Amino acid sequence: MEEVLELKKKSDFTHGGNLKEFQNKFSLTKEEIIDFSANINFLGIPEEVKEIIKKEIENVIHYPQPQAENFKEQLSKTIGLNKEKIIAGNGAAELIYLLLDYLKVNKILLPVPSFSEYEKAAFKIEAELDFFYLKEEKDFSLELLEFEKSIKGNDLVILNNPHNPTGRLYNRDKLKDILKTAQKEGAFVLIDEAFIDFVRGNTYSLIKEINRFDNLFILRSLTKFFAMPGLRLGFALTNNNLVDELEKRRDPWTVNSLAQAAGIEALKQKRYIKKTRTAINKERQFLYEKLKNIKGIKVYEPSVNFILLRIEKEITAAELRTKMAKSGIIIRNCSNFRGLDNNFVRVAVKDRKANIRLLNVLKNSL
Repeated sequence: MEEVLELKKKSDFTHGGNLKEFQNKFSLTKEEIIDFSANINFLGIPEEVKEIIKKEIENVIHYPQPQAENFKEQLSKTIGLNKEKIIAGNGAAELIYLLLDYLKVNKILLPVPSFSEYEKAAFKIEAELDFFYLKEEKDFSLELLEFEKSIKGNDLVILNNPHNPTGRLYNRDKLKDILKTAQKEGAFVLIDEAFIDFVRGNTYSLIKEINRFDNLFILRSLTKFFAMPGLRLGFALTNNNLVDELEKRRDPWTVNSLAQAAGIEALKQKRYIKKTRTAINKERQFLYEKLKNIKGIKVYEPSVNFILLRIEKEITAAELRTKMAKSGIIIRNCSNFRGLDNNFVRVAVKDRKANIRLLNVLKNSL
């Protein structure tokens, strides 16, 4: 289960969504590119949020609230949790680094493949990583009993739900069992719920468990669901004492005033939230069914707004990405995810026209 941690190359930590790279490399204009590499809501930023950002421009001559108090107040009303248990961040990524830097843990249990920022944060504090490899032959499911046995000896357990990049969704009872085991072993648990807003219903999030478990830290992001990753806005939920300690140690004014105002308005957009879930669900099912009909790929059943694919032809993920990029379709090469080889790619779910374009280019490229 354990693996000696080797420092990855800088290129191994790249993410999707780097449009400039493809514009320059393939001499494409921004309008010619459809970006399936970043998992952003295809409906775009809500109009009401755009208007708030325009109005808030006048206030950038002032410093933002240092702890995003008004944003946390709105969050408290929205999720029904005391604002003293909330900390806002410059994207969820800032809060990953902030937590690990404060905890100064020695050993971290991490299922892989997984989001690369966890590894980067571990490298920064020189923590040892105990990689728990999710098995491809079992469609990357998390084997609960085996995983719980692996918690012993670790100071921190990191999980993301829904899982990125596989799209697996873990039920709340399974995660609560992990929390209980971690509590017995004296381990802290970070649950990254960055994509959970795309999931219909409220039966998977652990938000309701915050008051029961002092060893729980839940990460959430607003930028993916509300299509504003450039603003950088996320938050975390945990016990009051930890929030206080993290606030003392963070850099000042990390969440800018435009992000705070946009976040407050976004949380009020109930119609947009409902519309997004309906649209994503419809297009995800359409894309999933059509992808399954394409020979030469294995399609993993999705739960949110992205789909993992395994290439089963004599072409690598890097080669496929390059071929498709020449036609203006950008997909995510997943070969730099620890635990995946060079046959995996990931695609975001977009609107019908874009999804059909993806399907046609993918068929021709294979």
